[in-house]
Amino acid sequence: MVAAEITSTGELVLAGNMSAVTGTETVVRGGGAGALIRIGVDGRSIDRVIRVATTLNHAAFDRSGGTVVCGPDGVVVLESDLTTVRWTATPEEEVMRCAMSDGRVAALLKTGQKLLVYPADGSAPLSINVGGTRVHDIAIDTKSDLVFATGYTQAASDLKVAFLRAYRLGDGSLAWQRYGFSAGVVKGAKLAADSEGRQLAIGDDGMLYFAGFTDGGNSIFGRDPADINRVLSTSELIKYDTYNNPFNISGAKSLAWYGRFDPQSGQLLRGQWLLTRLSDGKGNSISIHALAAAADGTLLLVGGAACCVQGRSGMQLFNQTLGNYE
Repeated sequence: MVAAEITSTGELVLAGNMSAVTGTETVVRGGGAGALIRIGVDGRSIDRVIRVATTLNHAAFDRSGGTVVCGPDGVVVLESDLTTVRWTATPEEEVMRCAMSDGRVAALLKTGQKLLVYPADGSAPLSINVGGTRVHDIAIDTKSDLVFATGYTQAASDLKVAFLRAYRLGDGSLAWQRYGFSAGVVKGAKLAADSEGRQLAIGDDGMLYFAGFTDGGNSIFGRDPADINRVLSTSELIKYDTYNNPFNISGAKSLAWYGRFDPQSGQLLRGQWLLTRLSDGKGNSISIHALAAAADGTLLLVGGAACCVQGRSGMQLFNQTLGNYE
């Protein structure tokens, strides 16, 4: 799977690459393995399979009802019925990530540094050179009139530095940048851990959500993203137990950090670490692969974890106790 969404009527839509699925199939534009699977409100039956592309790298769902899918075939925008094509585009490179807001579409090309922003009618896009070493994810928000990109710059041979940038939809100019510090500035602050921006999402509360990776706790994510010399306050960096406080970590561990930002100004409203812990209490690795936020700010994180997630042995899913990490 490369994306998922719950519709306003309670159906689950999955986007991914599948050679065979049981269910009524609709083929759009000669689509192949790249498909959208609509699951009924009972959560058990496949309502329809819509084959839309040879393969899919990503998909995104617009609150206004549209859906965009992207991959080697380019960009395909569908109406809310998932079978009517609104428009298509074939950029000069494969599209790795896509995002959609009020009909406008952002597409990240395979080189990882060029971003295209299409008007709602799919006409000629605005081209933005994000720069950096790699861009991992993008998001678009017509309310703030901005498109966002995150990734990292290989600032020195031994240091990756995350960045979070916002560009104006009108002309592609840089509206603001957070993180993106030089190697000299990071090392001058006595911070040594690699950092990357990995995931972005515009929440249903209108805020910008960011998830990052860091190779240990001695990272820029403990500092003001606009001023590396200012340590985040306790109201900005929320810590209340050992699973969101990066201490007692031996060697390089892949820790996660996530934050809520004001999309218009780029101000960090609050953030938090996330790590797992071994039976001896030492910190261990975790990674965030996707995130989404509800209208009240409740945040959902999805990813992969090494041993052990807090309280896992007692958690239940559909009345089944998960048990110990295996």
